Amino acid sequence: MMISILKSVNDIDRTLWDSLLKQKIPFLDYDWIRIWCNNFVREQQSKIYLVSKKSGEVSGIIPLYEHQEKQLGIPFKGFSFTANSHSYRTQLIASPQDKGKVLNAWLDNIFKNERFDFIKFKEFLLDEEVLNHLENKKIKFSLEEEKRPPYIDLEGDWQNYFNSLRGHFRRNLRRRLRNAEKQFGKVEYRVFDGSKEQLEPFVLQGLELEASGWKGKQGSAILKNPNVKQLYLDIARVYFYKKQLHLGALYFGERMVAFNFSLIANQTFYLLKVAYDEEVPKFSPGQIMIFFLLQILFEQKIKRFDFLGPSMPWKLEWTQKYNQHFTLYIYGNNSKGQFLYLVNKKMLPALRKIKFLKKLKNAI
Repeated sequence: MMISILKSVNDIDRTLWDSLLKQKIPFLDYDWIRIWCNNFVREQQSKIYLVSKKSGEVSGIIPLYEHQEKQLGIPFKGFSFTANSHSYRTQLIASPQDKGKVLNAWLDNIFKNERFDFIKFKEFLLDEEVLNHLENKKIKFSLEEEKRPPYIDLEGDWQNYFNSLRGHFRRNLRRRLRNAEKQFGKVEYRVFDGSKEQLEPFVLQGLELEASGWKGKQGSAILKNPNVKQLYLDIARVYFYKKQLHLGALYFGERMVAFNFSLIANQTFYLLKVAYDEEVPKFSPGQIMIFFLLQILFEQKIKRFDFLGPSMPWKLEWTQKYNQHFTLYIYGNNSKGQFLYLVNKKMLPALRKIKFLKKLKNAI
């Protein structure tokens, strides 16, 4: 295998990139990574690794960027896969038959030619093959920040699926829907089907709903960060043209009370962002929106509904199945890399355990 390094995603052919994706996960495709880099990474930070056979056929792409982060107040330098908390899922981008060879060639190259304390893959979908390769090469790594994004396999029909859920949850949901209809009249889920000129105003209306609640007060709402706001507007525009964008909202009368920003790819519905009107929480507008949305997806024969993000009680009302995500850290062979390994693998878990025991002691 041969390695070449490019400085920009724009230097790579999109058809070649997307041909390497066994599963058409939108968060790894050319357009997503290009949009993400345009909003979060300066070109001089980028290192796009192309792994090719001797014939010149590209078998893998590892898009990275250089950056620093602190642990215990100490700065560490390294590389990260082009992803953050708005990327939702990362995996190795490689042809399935060459995955192991791609990983080995890239690891050999970067350990030989770069000085780094860490390489980080945020939102890494657990992949035992990748971890086995790291172990076999005796490379130190750790899995941090576990998340368990729930998903639903949309098998059979809607009614049988809904009847399989907890009776208490079903009764509460129906009661809240009836109460909303009594107070507001018509309750309706609407899918955006407007023009490209209407697209941005609709997205902004949904994001304003998010910003009106606790996220806006906390400062974590999308509209509070210009780069994040632009990311979602760019994603909306590009995936609207690709016919993979789903924007939907729940209305009580003509009042938008819940909103979702989602993508559909490879017969999977990805729920990226959800917002709801916190002035009407007793009606559970977010759950009512999911209630209507799932019925539509069953009718459309979509195969999977992926909640993404962390496991939360409201998601677990709909399913007990989940994926496993971690932040994968690969540590450099230098002294700071080995120290960071000890921090993440030994010191921080010990400190968390001490804090837990103190809380437990105080609670007794």
